[in-house]
Amino acid sequence: VTKRLPYDDGSVSCILDKGTLDALEGDGDKMAMLRECSRVLHPTRGVLLSISFGSVARLQFLDAASDNEGLFGGSTRRTHLIGDRDPMRGHDVRFLNIFGYGLETIPHIPSKLTTEVLQRVQVTGSLYVSLEEHEDGLMREAMREAEEAEFDASQR
Repeated sequence: VTKRLPYDDGSVSCILDKGTLDALEGDGDKMAMLRECSRVLHPTRGVLLSISFGSVARLQFLDAASDNEGLFGGSTRRTHLIGDRDPMRGHDVRFLNIFGYGLETIPHIPSKLTTEVLQRVQVTGSLYVSLEEHEDGLMREAMREAEEAEFDASQR
């Protein structure tokens, strides 16, 4: 995406991305699109609403984009799960990501499911693995490593 939007810098109040980032190939094209959105958004009241499939890779990409200096500088990002069904139970989900200037002044109360899913993604790296399953897996891995170390020590 090297095409320049036909708008002046800082002249747009709201941009709605409904799956464009999902359709682009490679992080370079996605970052180019976000840079162009950042360029045209109004610097004190501009908002980008981005609706995407439920994807850990997409959330991680947006985390990196949020941390990129100069991209949406000074803005806040909020993520909301659209719907009320847990993806861990096989339900499709969508995410609404909001980049905006001045959002920090508005109370942010994410749904319980949004909070649970985002915590799960942060801890396990998955939409589908529960925190308990993740902890059990870590415990099994630690026990396996301890058994291997014990075996190696007994072979010396």
